[in-house]
Amino acid sequence: MGERGSRKIPVTEREFLWVQDDDKGEVVLHVGPTMVSPTAADRIVVDDGQGGFKESPTGRPQRMIELSDSQYAVLFNPLLESEDGPNGRFKSGRNESRPLKNGTRHMIPGPCSFWLRPGQRVEVRDAHELASNQYLVVKVYGEVDGLAPYYEITARSAAITTATAEDVSGSSSSTDLADVEPVKLSRGQLVVIRGLDTQFYIPPTGVDVVPDLSTDLSGTRLTAEAARNLLMSLPLTGEVQPPEPYAAPAPMVPEPIQQAAFDALAEAMAEEEDAEPEMRYAQRPVEQSARLRHGVRRKAPSHEPRRDGAGSNLSATEIQTLLNSDLHRHALEREVRKLRLVRQAVVLGEKEFCVILDADGNKQIKVGPARVFPGPYDSFMTQGSNNRIYYAYELLPQRGLWLRFIAPIAREKLAQKLPRGVELERETFYPGDEMLLTGVNSFFFPFNAVEVLHPHTGQPHVGNDHADIFIEAIGIDQKSGIYVRDLATGEVRLIRGKQSYLVDPRKEVHISRSIPANAWNLWVAQGEPHKRAREPITTPWALSITVPHNTAVMATSARGQRVIEGPCVELLEYEETLATLTLSTGTPKSDDATLETCFLRTVGNRVSDGVRFETRDFVEINLQVSYRVTFDSAARERWFNHVNYVQVMCDHLRSLIRGRCRQMSLTDLWPELPAIIRDTVLGERTEEGRKGRFFEENGMLVTEVEVLGAEILDEEIDALLGNVQKELVALQIGNRQLREQLAADELRAEIERKRAELQAAEVKRRAELDELVRSLEHAASLAKVSNDEEVKRESQRIRTALKEIEQAAELKLKGAQIEAQALHLAQQTEARVEADKLTHAEAISFEAAKRDLEVSRIEAASRATVAEREAVQAGLVEALTALGDKALLTEAARNMNLISLFKGEQIGDILAEVVGGTPLDRTLKGLASGKGGDEGGSGRGGQGGRKK
Repeated sequence: MGERGSRKIPVTEREFLWVQDDDKGEVVLHVGPTMVSPTAADRIVVDDGQGGFKESPTGRPQRMIELSDSQYAVLFNPLLESEDGPNGRFKSGRNESRPLKNGTRHMIPGPCSFWLRPGQRVEVRDAHELASNQYLVVKVYGEVDGLAPYYEITARSAAITTATAEDVSGSSSSTDLADVEPVKLSRGQLVVIRGLDTQFYIPPTGVDVVPDLSTDLSGTRLTAEAARNLLMSLPLTGEVQPPEPYAAPAPMVPEPIQQAAFDALAEAMAEEEDAEPEMRYAQRPVEQSARLRHGVRRKAPSHEPRRDGAGSNLSATEIQTLLNSDLHRHALEREVRKLRLVRQAVVLGEKEFCVILDADGNKQIKVGPARVFPGPYDSFMTQGSNNRIYYAYELLPQRGLWLRFIAPIAREKLAQKLPRGVELERETFYPGDEMLLTGVNSFFFPFNAVEVLHPHTGQPHVGNDHADIFIEAIGIDQKSGIYVRDLATGEVRLIRGKQSYLVDPRKEVHISRSIPANAWNLWVAQGEPHKRAREPITTPWALSITVPHNTAVMATSARGQRVIEGPCVELLEYEETLATLTLSTGTPKSDDATLETCFLRTVGNRVSDGVRFETRDFVEINLQVSYRVTFDSAARERWFNHVNYVQVMCDHLRSLIRGRCRQMSLTDLWPELPAIIRDTVLGERTEEGRKGRFFEENGMLVTEVEVLGAEILDEEIDALLGNVQKELVALQIGNRQLREQLAADELRAEIERKRAELQAAEVKRRAELDELVRSLEHAASLAKVSNDEEVKRESQRIRTALKEIEQAAELKLKGAQIEAQALHLAQQTEARVEADKLTHAEAISFEAAKRDLEVSRIEAASRATVAEREAVQAGLVEALTALGDKALLTEAARNMNLISLFKGEQIGDILAEVVGGTPLDRTLKGLASGKGGDEGGSGRGGQGGRKK
């Protein structure tokens, strides 16, 4: 107490001191510069943060409140009467107490400075700096100071009561604050201050910022129960001690928020220092497949503090170092203050939208690109969102979206909401109507009149998990199919490929089919062994049965049955199964070892069997046979009438063989055993062949039987029969050799005889040809001699006639001369004239006679030529032709053997080919029609028979 009364406390110009008198209970304000000398009853006090006082542990003065131009102060319990200055007038030294307006607060914008009166406390805040995508929610708690700097902005912003979506480019605004009239502010009213309207805001008196009570950036609200549990589990620090004396008290901040801020800052620093520059901007590969864009759930970025990074491992020393750094401490304080005051608007891209709920629960859907600010009483729907953002549904032509209407909407209005190209059949859609949106390549944004249904559950879908919300078209190839059930009738039908089929969930559902393992192995794995299974198979695809070539299966169902022949790939209906055959195996065939299969080989089927029978003389024989079996296509519906057609066929044919062989002795049966078996099984041979053994009940036809082996079970008889058989074979071989030798000798003799006959005929033909040539030559000689004599006689006659004509002409000429001389004598003048006339007339006559003689000579020569030509007889031409043919045959005979050797043909054929089309060919054919030709033709015919 003595120390308290004796010490003096200097208060500088920018400090103040609260001194409490313990006797009176009065707290007095001392403003510097002054010197305070506390008495024994005085003590230095400070605000305890709860409206009371507590003794200052340091006893030092407090610093005055100083606000920069980017700060404002919330003054609790201001003066009752307003005075000049932020907190009234002060004077240096002692200041008397003034009445306060307890329970209220006053907003004091900077820049300014003031002292606090006893009973007052202040909270210094940074002015709210807002980006274009940020906003504040303020609340009117009392009378608003109309003279405050930001009153106009607050009053005009109060007129905006609904959510707004602004252009992200900032070029235009759907709601311009300058076009809005200010409204009167009332107590309890909420107002949204948008960063678009002001980038700097200080609330006026009567208005305060409402902190965001959501638990994270996605907008999830903090419930009362969760807040209560949080406050109970996490203690609050009532005061953060300043790192240096006289620092203003910091606001009450929960430790988790401080720790989160420290962690975030430390983590950012660590990443900035440790990460390589090229790694900070590392790009991740992007899946470009349209089908897989929504296949992976998109995870919202986590905003929780790291528990495994640098922030959680900070030591107390490192934290204290951060707090002692003015730069870091002020940055932390600013982040902590802004953490729950400044809110983020929702910025939407081209393919994004958000859903806003008003106070009445009505929804508003805002589609990007936009910057969305909620109304003062609105909230964002966050269920399944990525920080309040939802992604548009990406539609493809092979993808569908199931929609249900929850409100009536007209066709014209609906066409504006849906993607372009969607056809609408109704004029109005009412609640409960459904639509399958498909066949377009676009993006779909939901609207209030519809909801998206999940294709599997039929429940409304909300969120960004689009992995299974789309109805994907099922690509069906040419060998596949699917089963769908009609929801109205329950009927299951088969959809065959090749197509992309979109299952309409309103009418049908895609179902799977379960098949036991043994049936799967018989039906499918028979042709595809790699698909063999041990457990039941459930497949969403239709059963595809591969039927090989010359094979058939029978599909059965409640509707009937059908036989499927290969080669083909057949799809089974939902209720169809394949008929199973149980075929006997082994040799001989028996029911002890069977083979199960669904595939029946219809052509080229071979079945081996063993038959034991007894002959008439009681000798047992074991016979091995092989049957070739085919199935008549006309009886295809009866092919599967016998489950074990092999055993049926073998039993029947065994009975036939045993019955036939029982009637014959061993000596008669054994040599002809294969023929007897074929006759018994296939029937007797006819001109059309064997008819085979037909089974009417299942259309089976045995077309061939082969005896693979036969064994006499009695060894003695078998040995005896073997010896006899050997002797018989030896005799048969010897007889056959003798027969072959005799036949060879007969053939040689016949060849020699025919060769001699051919030579004799050739000699005869040559003699006849020589005689004919000689006859023709003699006749030609006689004709030539006769013709020569006739020519000579005619020439002599012509010469004589010419000589007589010349003599007569000469005599006539002489007589005319005499007469002329006589007449000349009578009349010399006239005689001469007449003589001249006669001379000229005689000359003319002479020339005419000469011409006549020449004509006669020519006619005689012509007659001689005709006679000479007529003297040539027809036989002479034939003789000359025969001589040419003889020469030709002579040359051909010289080289015919060599030509026949090279060409490998008969001499007669080669000769006929050489002389074909000539007169000699007709001669040879005439000769061939005689005796020699008949023999030669029969010889060639015989040889041709031997070739055949």
